[in-house]
Amino acid sequence: MCQNVTPWPCLSNESKKNFDDSRIALKDMETHLGNTVKKIENGFKKITASIQDQLGVVKAALSNVGEKVKKVDSDFQVLGKDFQNIVYWIGLTDLNEGEFRWSFDQTKATLLPWARNYGKKGNGYDCVAFNTDSKAEWFDYICNNKYYYICESNFCEYNVIIYLFKFKHSMPDHLFDFKRWCKCIEYFCSTRVMSTV
Repeated sequence: MCQNVTPWPCLSNESKKNFDDSRIALKDMETHLGNTVKKIENGFKKITASIQDQLGVVKAALSNVGEKVKKVDSDFQVLGKDFQNIVYWIGLTDLNEGEFRWSFDQTKATLLPWARNYGKKGNGYDCVAFNTDSKAEWFDYICNNKYYYICESNFCEYNVIIYLFKFKHSMPDHLFDFKRWCKCIEYFCSTRVMSTV
C-alpha cells in the first residue's frame, strides 16, 4: 500500500519531484509569456500612437501643399492675361541635334507639343519658343531671334512663379548663358516687392 497518496497513485519520490519541477517550469514560462505579451502590446500602442502623430503631420503638410497649389493656380490665372499672342523662349534647346534638353538642368524633354512642321531633326533651329496666340504649341527657331523669356524660380516668397520679362532678348549662343539670364530673377526678387512685371 502506498503512503502519502496523491492524485496519481503510487508515484515515486523522483517522479513526484520531476512533476513538481515541470509544474514550476510551466509557471515560469507562463509568467515569461505574459510579460512578453505585455511588452508587445505596449510596443504596439507606442507604434499606433506614433503613426497617429505622423498622420497628423502628414495631413497638415498635405493641407499646406494644397494651399500652395491653389496659390500657383491663381498666379497662372493672373499671368495668363499677359500671355496674349506673344512669343516666349522657354529654355529648351537641341544643341545636340534632335535631342531637346532643358537648359537649367539638362534633363531630356518628355513633353514636346510641337506646332505643325516644327521640331524636326536637321532643320538647324536649336532654340524652342512658343506662341500664345492659340494652342501655345512649341516651335524651334534660330537662337538669335528676339523674343521674351519665361523663367521659373523659387527665389522669392512664393514657391513657384513664372516671371515674364517685358523686354526681348535673343536666345543666348551658349547653353549656360540662359542660366545667367534667368539668374537675374534673384536680383529682381531681392530688390522689389513681389509682383509680376
